[in-house]
Amino acid sequence: MEIVDIYLDGDWMVIDYSECLPCVFGVCSYYEVLDDGKKLYKIQKKLASESSFHLLASKLDAVLQESLEIFDEWTPGVVVAKGEEIER
Repeated sequence: MEIVDIYLDGDWMVIDYSECLPCVFGVCSYYEVLDDGKKLYKIQKKLASESSFHLLASKLDAVLQESLEIFDEWTPGVVVAKGEEIER
């Protein structure tokens, strides 16, 4: 399973609102080992960090394209070898 994540960089519950809040664009992928339903692996990467959603939006096409390329590289073998095992 591949996930694209765009989020505020910081605790949104305590950040004072403004037009320009720092944000992050990241991707992650999960792989569940079929032979052992208890093993789940995760790999993630931060692709962009900007001072506002507006600046991130200006490069959205490029980071989405980069996301697709990364997802193509993250085969199950790569996720298991380079990712981290997480508990279920």
